[in-house]
Amino acid sequence: MKKKILFIFILMAALLVIGGVSNAAEEKIYNYDENIYIHEDGSMDVEEIITVYAAGNQIQRGIYRDFPTRYKDRYGNNVKIKFDVTEVLRDDETEPYHTEKKGNGIRLYVGDSNKTLNQGMYTYTIKYETDRQLGFYEDYDEIYWNAIGNGWNFKIEGGTTTVYFPKKVDIIKKRIIAYTGAYGETGESNSYDYYYDKKENSVSFRLNKSLDVGEGFTIAVGFEKGGIEEPDFAKKLGWFISDNVGGLIALVFFIGLVIWQYYTWRKYGKDPKKDLIIPLYYPPEGFEPEDVKYVDSMGSTAKCFEATLMNMAIKGYFRFEKNGKVVDIVKTDKKDLSDLTGFEKKIYDKFNNHTELKYSSSLQIKLASLQSTQRETMKKKHQGKMFNLNMSCFGISVCISIIMLTLSSIIGGLFGEDMEDVLTGFFAVGVIGGFAFSFWMFIKAITKMIFKRSWKKVLVVLTIPFVLFDLMVTIALVQDVFSVASFSYLFVIIANIIYFFLIRTYTVEGRKIKDQIEGFKLFIKTVEGDEIVEKTPELFDKYFPYAYVLGLENKWADKFEDILKAANYTPYWCDSVFYAGGYFNASSFTSDFSSSMSSGISSASTAPGSSSGSGGGGFSGGGGGRRPEAAAGKIRNKKQLSKSKVVFLTL
Repeated sequence: MKKKILFIFILMAALLVIGGVSNAAEEKIYNYDENIYIHEDGSMDVEEIITVYAAGNQIQRGIYRDFPTRYKDRYGNNVKIKFDVTEVLRDDETEPYHTEKKGNGIRLYVGDSNKTLNQGMYTYTIKYETDRQLGFYEDYDEIYWNAIGNGWNFKIEGGTTTVYFPKKVDIIKKRIIAYTGAYGETGESNSYDYYYDKKENSVSFRLNKSLDVGEGFTIAVGFEKGGIEEPDFAKKLGWFISDNVGGLIALVFFIGLVIWQYYTWRKYGKDPKKDLIIPLYYPPEGFEPEDVKYVDSMGSTAKCFEATLMNMAIKGYFRFEKNGKVVDIVKTDKKDLSDLTGFEKKIYDKFNNHTELKYSSSLQIKLASLQSTQRETMKKKHQGKMFNLNMSCFGISVCISIIMLTLSSIIGGLFGEDMEDVLTGFFAVGVIGGFAFSFWMFIKAITKMIFKRSWKKVLVVLTIPFVLFDLMVTIALVQDVFSVASFSYLFVIIANIIYFFLIRTYTVEGRKIKDQIEGFKLFIKTVEGDEIVEKTPELFDKYFPYAYVLGLENKWADKFEDILKAANYTPYWCDSVFYAGGYFNASSFTSDFSSSMSSGISSASTAPGSSSGSGGGGFSGGGGGRRPEAAAGKIRNKKQLSKSKVVFLTL
């Protein structure tokens, strides 16, 4: 019996010891006290006294404190907050510390990375100076402060926050308030008490319950205007310049760049005066479809190769047939090549008697060689004679831009500017712009294929919701990530894009040809008023490649719709599969045939599965001190508490 009693006594003692050790080993914050001293100029001295129990789990060598020093104002500009550590203690003895830039602020490491703490209770005292933490509103001023952030991994047993004001400040009692709870919770808290000390002119807040993991404590005290010196315009301007020095330098560079671009444009890029444009019933003399396209666009060869093939077919050397979805080019019996240009003869010689526009390595090589030859031929024939691209001026502009953006970035970095915002802004613009353009092109292609002549109207209707959504996303991104720096850099990019097109100029001879092309385009687009020209099926065939290469094939078809129908016209240079149901309809034919030719050349030139794409990314951040909304001068959201934190260092 005695042995049983002794065993039970030993077991109970062991359980008590284990329970005591377990309780003692629980790492948590036992107390978080904070004293805030506000000065008449609006600066603040802050003292944080944090009592923790270290058990060697997560608290091994010390703690660290994240303090945000960069916010955004309501316009997205940088706001930099002062954070100068004046003293760090552990149990009233000086403690080693160091700081590092992290995210949107500074991380203060407290402790010696070469020494491990023994188990026990420790009290850390952190003293620092800060500024620009007060909110100045129309009827009152306020301090809105995250006394205890929400980023804790442990419970917080208790805490106090005391705000000391200058003697001449009149505190508004009805504007003394505090909030506790998890991030995003709503409503005023009743988990605190506060005391107004008139003699000290201070307000003390005390938690009357512990905070669970993820809960925080935020205080707000309003006071009459005039007690604290409100920053005047000169001081705000000085802050703005200091906070955004890199972006402002880039803005000055941008203005200088535009002045230089304007000067060079006036000297090298201004086109000769154009003549009155009147309809012309023929293209410029001696100009093939590819020549017209190249001069009209100042160097583009898009659709030129297809137009050349069409032109050769209309001259009687090729016939287009369709085998399912594949376009076949079949040589005719015509052997006299005198009607062909030099380049067209090269195409004729390289093509087989029956060439299927479907990918094969040999055909791909042929097409690549021919298209390259066409580009080089057009370049030698027209660049410098019909127009000048002035790429040397554009190259200088790009070099100046790179140098000045690099310098502004370096200077901004020296002043603490966060270049991540700039890069994020560019990324956002690129993603939105690229996605919008891709979506627009997709809808355009689908609607053009399905709805034929009404595709433009359908396209507009279908894209309206997307454009509205894209606009809302753009506004949100601009508010979130854009700043003086990102706008300045974006202006520089846009200026160079515009300059690229403006610096190109026609020569005197090129201006005359361009005017003739514009007159010919006017003839193609105009349905009425062409009585002087006899519209025949032969005329339709003759200028169809020109209309195609200029992107006006549907306009050309509309012009001849009734005439071709009355003549029961069918093109001799392609089979009836290209028009729906074997019945020739000009508009239907131009749409189907143009699409077939473009896709056929593309399919034959590109290996299957040769393109791919991917993308993605993400970022996150957190901080403490005053809420960014307050820093921006916005109406603060009482629903949310800061994600600032004091967390534990496990070096």
